Amino acid sequence: RPDPSLAALARRRWPNGPRSSTATLAWVYFSESRNSPSTMREEARAAQRRAEELGYGMDFFEVNSLGSGKRLSEVLLARGIRGVLVQAFKNSSALELGWDRFCTVFVGPENDEIHAHNVQPDYRASVRIAVRECLARGYRRPGFALKDYEASGTSEPIFAQVLAERARLAEQSQPPIFHWRPGNPEDLRAAHRWFRKARPDCLVASHAGIYFWLTNPGFYGLKKLEPVRIPENLPMVSLREERTLPWLAFTSLRELEQGIEAVNLLHRLLQQGVIGVPPVPMRMLLPPLFVAGASLPHAGRRPAENARVDEAPDTT
Repeated sequence: RPDPSLAALARRRWPNGPRSSTATLAWVYFSESRNSPSTMREEARAAQRRAEELGYGMDFFEVNSLGSGKRLSEVLLARGIRGVLVQAFKNSSALELGWDRFCTVFVGPENDEIHAHNVQPDYRASVRIAVRECLARGYRRPGFALKDYEASGTSEPIFAQVLAERARLAEQSQPPIFHWRPGNPEDLRAAHRWFRKARPDCLVASHAGIYFWLTNPGFYGLKKLEPVRIPENLPMVSLREERTLPWLAFTSLRELEQGIEAVNLLHRLLQQGVIGVPPVPMRMLLPPLFVAGASLPHAGRRPAENARVDEAPDTT
C-alpha cells in the first residue's frame, strides 16, 4: 500500500507527474519564416521554459544551416531526439523530415501537405471578435482588407469567416472586401481606389501592413495619392499585432501560449508512445484576445487632429 506521506512529497516535488524518458525536444525553424524574428523567439523561448518545467531540454535547429531535412533527421536520431516542434512556415513541404520516426507538432498555421499535429490561433474567431468589437463601437459597415498569406492554414479560415460575417451583415449593408499582396504597387493603388469607392465606416485588416499603405503611400513612391488618416477617415482593427503601432487595436494571437500548449501536447503524445505520421492529426485552436487601441474609437468620437505618418516596415 502506498505511503501517503511519500505520495504527498512526490506530488509536491513533481507536480506535473513523472518526467518523460525523452530528455530533449527539438525546435525546428527556417530563417526565411514569415513570422517576425521577435515573435518566433518568443514562441520558442516560451516553449523552452515549459519544456524545462516538464523535465526536458530543448535544442534549436535552423534547417538551412544543416543543408537538408534529411541531414536534420540524421542529427535528431543521433541525439536520441524523438519529440519535434516545427515553427510553421510558408512552404512546409520543403522540410523533408523523416516524419515516421518522430512525434511532431507544428506551431502555427496548419499545413495541408504534411499530416502533423498542430497548435495554432483560431483565425475564424479573430475575425468574429474583430467584427463584434466594431459593431459594439457603433460601426455598421466594416470593410475587410485581406492579405494573401500564400498559406492555406491562414488565409482560408480568415476568408471563410469574413464571408460568414458578410452574409450576417448583409441585411444592414454589403461589407466590401479587398484582397492585397505584399510588395505589389498596383495593389497599393487599388487599395486607395477601393477605399474611396467602397467607403467602409471602419476596417478589419488581416495584417497591419495595409495601415502603412493607406496612411503613407509616399513612402512607396506614390506621392500623388492622398493619405488616408486612421482613425480620422477610417477606424481600423488588425487581426494581428504590429509593435511599431502601439495604439493599434488588434486581436492577439497569443504567441507565447502557442509555444506552451505545443509542448504540453507533445509531452502527452510522447508519454503515450505516439510516434510517426498520425492518420488524423490533432488540431488545437487557441482563442484570440481583443486588445483595444486608439485606432478603433467609438463611432462619433474620432480625433480631429491629423493621424501620424509612420515609417512603413516590411509588410511581408
